[in-house]
Order: sequence, then C-alpha cells, then structure tokens
Amino acid sequence: MTSEEQRKWDCQQCTYANYASASVCTMCRTPRHAVFITEPPGTSTSACASVEPHIYRWPCPSCTFMNVLQGACCSICATKRPEVYEKELRELKMKGTK
Repeated sequence: MTSEEQRKWDCQQCTYANYASASVCTMCRTPRHAVFITEPPGTSTSACASVEPHIYRWPCPSCTFMNVLQGACCSICATKRPEVYEKELRELKMKGTK
C-alpha cells in the first residue's frame, strides 16, 4: 500500500476512499466526520438487528462503494459486479433471502 493510499479516509455514508485533504466525500458530499443517528438510543431490540451482514454486499473495484449483492452493477459508478461474487449470490438465492 502506498503512503498516498494509507492517508485516504473511507466515507461513512457511501464507503468511497477519499484523499486525506478532502473535508467532504467526493462522491456523496458527506462531511468527513459526520455522525449518523438512525434511531434514538435504547429503541432497538438488538444492536445489529437491522444491519445487513457484510457477506451480502460487494465492494466496487472502481469506486469502493459497498453494493447490495443482488445488484449487477455499482449503484454509484455503474461498474459491473465482479464474477467472484456469483457464488455468494447463488447461495443467497438458495437460502431464499431477497
């Protein structure tokens, strides 16, 4: 990893790897140190109940956005989903998850 890559920061909203000098995300304009509160504390039955497992997503090789596994192309830049995720997609469909 180059020193330039090490200085990048990942957007909390879209996962794009931004240059260290950027104060907002280049892709979605989210501030670098944004805080996201989705619901009041203590209202969730489980801390991770609404979080989709990482296995059901694929990282775009062009822009780093974490796309839903079912998406054939990146939601941000339209890059085609890499073939290596076809096995996971088949397994997901066999489980009956949509």
